[in-house]
Amino acid sequence: MNTSSEPPSINDRQQGLSASLRSVMLTALDYVEARMALLKAEAGEVTASAFRAAALLATALVASILFYFSIVAAFIIWVARTWWQGDLLPALLIAAGLHFIIALAAVLLSRRTFSTTRFFRHSIQEIQSDRLWLKTHPHTSQS
Repeated sequence: MNTSSEPPSINDRQQGLSASLRSVMLTALDYVEARMALLKAEAGEVTASAFRAAALLATALVASILFYFSIVAAFIIWVARTWWQGDLLPALLIAAGLHFIIALAAVLLSRRTFSTTRFFRHSIQEIQSDRLWLKTHPHTSQS
């Protein structure tokens, strides 16, 4: 370095700038490393929580399905014993018919809902307003 009263040379200024840039880059790298370590730790926690929630949801789904089938089977057996002297076939046909009617109604309702629903309405409006703005405003060059 230059210790006299002369102004610093270009070489001295370049070395000072180089040291400053190196310091900024090292600080930025330390920051990124810390953020990545935090992200890794949080991702591990989220993954464990997500697997636990998925396992609980699957357990609840299986239990609900078993409950539903048990209730339907009990109802079919009760109807068969009460009205058809234990003959399961009429009760099974009635249960199957009811399930078919419910499924058909759900399909028809969902078709009507999907045909009348506009998905991404706000996004489409935003894109259309952007297109209109681009058509009405002249393009300016940044050079």
